[in-house]
Amino acid sequence: MFIARFLLPSVFVALSSSSAHAHGQEFFVVIYAQILAVAACCGASLFWAKRFAKPRFGVIGCLVGVVVSWVITGGMPYSENMLLITAIQVAFPVIGTAVSVYVAKQYAHSNRRI
Repeated sequence: MFIARFLLPSVFVALSSSSAHAHGQEFFVVIYAQILAVAACCGASLFWAKRFAKPRFGVIGCLVGVVVSWVITGGMPYSENMLLITAIQVAFPVIGTAVSVYVAKQYAHSNRRI
């Protein structure tokens, strides 16, 4: 169940490397870094968000962060922006998870229904 619900986005990220404008091995660093970030965010949202809100908010925030990072870095040439692209691809899922869990926590404390 865990694999089907939370690691499928990581597989989707790994399969999306065909759309990269980089040569060979260079892009795998970004893909593997983003896979680790997504897996860590999903695992953390399961552990961290259980007390305050449902874990799906953390996973949804992580997926939104992945999509936003793809939109931001989609047109950038990789060789000139290697470090920036890697930082964005790793940071945005983490930021998306943290923000969505924080918002869900605030909503839960104000409404006590989540």
